[in-house]
Amino acid sequence: MDDVLPADHPYNGLLLDVQGFELEVMKGAGDLLPCFDYIICEINRVPTYKGSTKVSEIDNALEAAGYRRMETYWMSRNWGDGLYMKQKFITPDMQPREFDNKRKRGFIKRLVYPLIGKS
Repeated sequence: MDDVLPADHPYNGLLLDVQGFELEVMKGAGDLLPCFDYIICEINRVPTYKGSTKVSEIDNALEAAGYRRMETYWMSRNWGDGLYMKQKFITPDMQPREFDNKRKRGFIKRLVYPLIGKS
């Protein structure tokens, strides 16, 4: 990622969906990872793809980098999307939320779908 974005990039969010390779992309982000205020990425309860990581591994890696998963939208029993926010933006009254595919769209989908032209 260091080859694609300059250190002084203007972006405050990172959206990852790389078929189970999210943790490797984060590791490869190097000094860029802490520059983002939030990260949205695919998460898996069990390895969905060969070599993919589990949500607990992504949680641990991002927690060590100063992030916390604040919203989870499970698309199925085993995979979904997670919204991670920098700890410094999380207030005491904010609580993590989870949605499953039987409920209305969560914050992640309401935010991203209009941006990519989905209704």
